[in-house]
Amino acid sequence: MDPEPRRVRVDVEIESKADDITASTGSVVHFYPRLLVDGRRFAGSFEYELTEVLDVEALFRSLREPGRLPLFTCTCGIFGCGGCWIDAVHTEHAWMLRNAYDPTDADAERAELVEEFAFAVPWDNVRTVAATIDAALERIRARHPGQSISNGFYGNRLDDVRLEPNTAAERTGD
Repeated sequence: MDPEPRRVRVDVEIESKADDITASTGSVVHFYPRLLVDGRRFAGSFEYELTEVLDVEALFRSLREPGRLPLFTCTCGIFGCGGCWIDAVHTEHAWMLRNAYDPTDADAERAELVEEFAFAVPWDNVRTVAATIDAALERIRARHPGQSISNGFYGNRLDDVRLEPNTAAERTGD
């Protein structure tokens, strides 16, 4: 049985680091967005604080469509090394995060439940966080033209990832 959702406010803490050109990674800006829930790094029930980073593509997808998604990944950027699957749920008034699942199972629906929790984030709040991340990526693109942007150290390339208009977050109000 899912726990009763707790209404929370979220924010994002963003760190980025530009690397010189290397043989292994090329010219890359490493992007580390971390979700803050009520002022603390996301950690489910807050028994510990995650060092994992938001997977930007999964976050933006979760605003368009609900489902179990790899919302958090290891700072290296490789899902499964760390991170967790999270159920993103849409309601009329909130983007909800429910439960954390083991990232080592490639099949999200079969992944083992690690922790039960439920957070209800008002749509206007999650819209602001997503727009903040999108704006940070645009600033990096402007400051570092021609450099690739990675989610974490080795993670997915974010070069062409942008917040799409008309996401559920933009269509749904409080």
